[in-house]
Amino acid sequence: VPYTIADLTKLGGNKLFLTYHVMGAGYDYLTPVGCALGALILPRTKRFGTLTPLQAAGMGGITLGSVGMGLGLMAMIKASNSKEPKIPWTEDGIQMRVDGISHNYTVRALDFGVWAGIAAAGCALVGYGGPQKLGLSPGIMGNLQAIALGSAIGSVSAIGIISVTK
Repeated sequence: VPYTIADLTKLGGNKLFLTYHVMGAGYDYLTPVGCALGALILPRTKRFGTLTPLQAAGMGGITLGSVGMGLGLMAMIKASNSKEPKIPWTEDGIQMRVDGISHNYTVRALDFGVWAGIAAAGCALVGYGGPQKLGLSPGIMGNLQAIALGSAIGSVSAIGIISVTK
């Protein structure tokens, strides 16, 4: 994967690039889990019982994807405060981490897959005339559900490609 959206974060420096990837990894892995759990659990609850399984999957993806980003950030903070890190948290150490991520096939394929899924969701929203036409909630919430569903499809697709090609 020669270029991904992540390459744009390099314009903000190594720390932004690293933070994007650490938070993104949590999002990439937990969004599909959230979609699956959301579709199975949320429609059976009193509070969210009116959601269709598709809307609930989107809600679950939004929720666990956000949790994944937070967990990624907390893990990075914890690692940076470690007394004896494997790689020091100096400018040189951060550069080593960035160099490792920049050439990591798995990381780049996941990033590409998720953004491709987001792009496909955006095209579907525009092509069909909004989230309600796709069976999602109205307004911003429906757009977010579409993004979560697209991300999950892109992530699962990327994981499948990675597992076949590695």
